[in-house]
Amino acid sequence: KLTGDAARELERGQASWYGPRFHGRRTASGERLDMYALTAAHKTLPFGTLVRVRSVMTGREVDVRINDRGPFTKGRVIDVSKAAAEALGMLANGVHDVLLMVPDSSPLEMSPPLPAKSPRRASRRFPSPLLH
Repeated sequence: KLTGDAARELERGQASWYGPRFHGRRTASGERLDMYALTAAHKTLPFGTLVRVRSVMTGREVDVRINDRGPFTKGRVIDVSKAAAEALGMLANGVHDVLLMVPDSSPLEMSPPLPAKSPRRASRRFPSPLLH
């Protein structure tokens, strides 16, 4: 838990939640999703990272452990379990503006972002000077 630790802001954005449809399925970390556990999905944070999620709307906070990858919707920074969504007071709305925080002492080595769908081609009008 982060309670009592000094925390620093990691990012802001929207949070959504997932639960019944995914309960019991394997997460990207290999463990089974437990919608009653305080866990979450993040695009790049290492599995096992503890993150404090603060709802901008309600002011409520909950500490979650990253065990999955996602969300895959523009503007969303984290998908939380049903239990975490309940603690944040966001079950009815589904999506909330949030602030993500990590302990000051946490060395964050972000995982590489998900690969791009296709690499962009170099412009033929302006060839790179390194290619000559």
